Amino acid sequence: MNAFENFARFVALTYKVQGVKRTNLAPDGERRENDAEHSFQVAMVAWYLVDALNLKLNRVRLLQYALVHDIAEVYAEDIDPHYSLKHKRAAKTKQESAVCEL
Repeated sequence: MNAFENFARFVALTYKVQGVKRTNLAPDGERRENDAEHSFQVAMVAWYLVDALNLKLNRVRLLQYALVHDIAEVYAEDIDPHYSLKHKRAAKTKQESAVCEL
């Protein structure tokens, strides 16, 4: 696979992240938030906190983790860990682990 094909696959993955609906509602209360919105907010909050609290953390790594922490949900979907049945949580963990091995 050449560099352009890899780039195109990566861009396609970013669109898939936008399509993952989370279990919680967006702030408007009318629709479910998607993983891209969630990851963006996590990254922005983490960035703010590391600067506001003068934390000695690698900002680049922090933002990278914040942006990709739910990427496996493209394949495993979002399952609310607080309200989902125990077997669904276990299935999600298994699905995410399998994706990470790819």
